[in-house]
Amino acid sequence: MSSNPSQTKAETKSPPKKSKKELEKVQRRAYFDIISGFTQTSIGEQAAYIRHFDLHTQTSIDQIYSEAFERAKSKGLMTEEDLLSYLEKEGVWSQEEEKSLKEARQRLEGAHANIAKASSSHMKKSFESSIEKIQEEIREKENKKQSLIENTCEQYAERRSSDHIVRVAFYKKDKKTLFYTDEDFELLEKQEVEGLIHLYNEASSHLSTENIKSISVSDFFASFYTIVEERPSDFFRRPVHELTFFQVNLLSYARVMGSIIKNLDPPDHIREDPERLLAFAKSENKKREAENRKAKAKNRPR
Repeated sequence: MSSNPSQTKAETKSPPKKSKKELEKVQRRAYFDIISGFTQTSIGEQAAYIRHFDLHTQTSIDQIYSEAFERAKSKGLMTEEDLLSYLEKEGVWSQEEEKSLKEARQRLEGAHANIAKASSSHMKKSFESSIEKIQEEIREKENKKQSLIENTCEQYAERRSSDHIVRVAFYKKDKKTLFYTDEDFELLEKQEVEGLIHLYNEASSHLSTENIKSISVSDFFASFYTIVEERPSDFFRRPVHELTFFQVNLLSYARVMGSIIKNLDPPDHIREDPERLLAFAKSENKKREAENRKAKAKNRPR
């Protein structure tokens, strides 16, 4: 269960490329928001803040989802698995189509990995073009599948948990008072809730995993992180279990990237590219494993 209220299963089309200067501005803003645990936005003419979720909040969201799922099931709604089985029997959606969708997602992962390994801008552009085609294929398959899957237990539970996410995500300017009381939220029209979901996603878009990875290898972050590298939780001065998911992700990537740089000594030109660093580490580990196998084979008694 994601804490993004309208996260789709299909990949979205990549946004236009930003200049290095523009990317740094976005990353600095994301870094500041991650530290503060809130993202500023506005609802109408009023300032509002989106609270970043932690384990406690996510647990309450999961509980809402579970309760709604069981309630829907007790009222006779089909689960997604049951409905897909029924659709297969009716010849509307087949195992072959499900397999094709799964394979397309795997090809997308492979294409993203290839970009990280690309040794030239020409190769990178070629892989980016391939990614766009695969994303479009996934969108078409997902759209067909989603058009067939209606009124399932999962959909009902997702709607209920999404409403809860929106209600507990928005705070007033003091960052302590929820923007909507229970009574106020119940009075919102469906279109208003959908507008809040859109606002939530739009305001949080700079907190993507891609940006968090980039922050973890940036100079402006490293200059602070190296001071508390041995005790990373001190960075936010909070117990680990109280950190937001964005804070945990940033510290985790910082540790991984830092380990790669220290232990594997990657080329300078990839040290600020997290995807290429990860691909480099994977490649180096494979080389070491191969060397170890050769050494063991050489030393094996004949």
